[in-house]
Amino acid sequence: MASSQEMTASTLTAKCDYVRFSIADMHGILRGKTVPVRHADGILRDGMGFFIGFAAFGPRSEFVPLAEMINDQPGNGLLRPMSDTGRLLPWAGAGRHRVFEYMCEMYWLRPSPHPQLQCPRYVARSQLDRLSALGLRLKSGFEYEFYVIDSAGEHVFDGPDILSTLAMSKFEADLCDLESQLLQSGVDIDSFNCEYGPGQFEVVGRPADGVSSADDAVVTKEGVKEFFQQRGLRATFMTKPFINSSSSGLHFNHSLWRVDSGENVFYDSSRDDNLSPTAGYWLAGLVKHAGALTALCSPTVNCYRRLHSPWTPHAANWDIDDRNTSFRVKNVDVGGTFVENRIASSSSNPYLVLAATVAAGIDGVINKLDRPPQGDTKASTLPTTLSEALQCLQTDESMVELLGREFVDWFVRIKTDIEVEKLGDIDIKNETNLEREKQMYFTYV
Repeated sequence: MASSQEMTASTLTAKCDYVRFSIADMHGILRGKTVPVRHADGILRDGMGFFIGFAAFGPRSEFVPLAEMINDQPGNGLLRPMSDTGRLLPWAGAGRHRVFEYMCEMYWLRPSPHPQLQCPRYVARSQLDRLSALGLRLKSGFEYEFYVIDSAGEHVFDGPDILSTLAMSKFEADLCDLESQLLQSGVDIDSFNCEYGPGQFEVVGRPADGVSSADDAVVTKEGVKEFFQQRGLRATFMTKPFINSSSSGLHFNHSLWRVDSGENVFYDSSRDDNLSPTAGYWLAGLVKHAGALTALCSPTVNCYRRLHSPWTPHAANWDIDDRNTSFRVKNVDVGGTFVENRIASSSSNPYLVLAATVAAGIDGVINKLDRPPQGDTKASTLPTTLSEALQCLQTDESMVELLGREFVDWFVRIKTDIEVEKLGDIDIKNETNLEREKQMYFTYV
């Protein structure tokens, strides 16, 4: 997590030569500008002009002509840095230049500067504000799976070799360097290992408070891609890039804590399963809104090659320490009681995974929904295509209201006009379609 210290160009000069001002689009892709540090003061204070149309981009910068954009011609918006997000990027600048980065949010300029309600980071913060109003704070962490291939397109190790230290040893020094650089940027990695697929790895982030965990997840993806790119390799977070290899997920581990007492509200030692009534309400909200959650947690056409297969979610259910459920609960002790949202894929936007999970959970808490049956074998099936998931989101009035109609409308239109229309629904055995999906998703998501 980045330091909360606010900086000026004069104090930054001692730390860096250039500053990236970055913002995550709908897909979680970072876009932005790099500025010499001598020019950073005004931007840190007032923000900077930035093409407002980026918010309507597809994964490969395809532009969706949203009416709001056309009415704005489309001109510039205001890119506003978040003062507590500054961090060093040790992998940037090719070792010759020191680069700092700030996460930003987008503001409309007219009639006067005001937040763009469709900005994913703003949507996430808004849900956390609702949680704070209940006297609660979120502690969460992300587990990323990804593939690494060489310049010839070959996997960097043969698989399946999950957790193999011998397979890991070939790249252990590089991964140790990566972890060290991530730590310098404020991202604390808990562990890393080989995953099931050939050339597939997993990195597990330590939990952080509030929106910082999503910031860390976005920076982790940025760091992994740039780190391996500098070594002549390619890292991809595409959910299923290879038809005969395992898919990549993004597991979202989270728990709720009281602001005043620091108590984990999911934990209750007086109950046989250590789960409090609040944990039951929260799980009920997640299960109730699982269809809508799928659209935001598995937001690409390719994601549906992952779901409904072994070791991945297929139904709106939960259980204790069961990897086949959508919501896997850990209930060891007060510090080890949390929920793992397993619907999310590696190509999802961490801000939207956080926002959707919190929105659904809050609905369960506020309305004190009954805890669903544990390990329910008759639970409703998750969507099997992106178009079906988007329909679930659109028709879930509670989630639309909680996340904001403006945001949901843009998200659905962008995903439909670019991805669903161009790629259609998946045929999991069709390698030709997979190649088209790779053209859209392999490099940037």
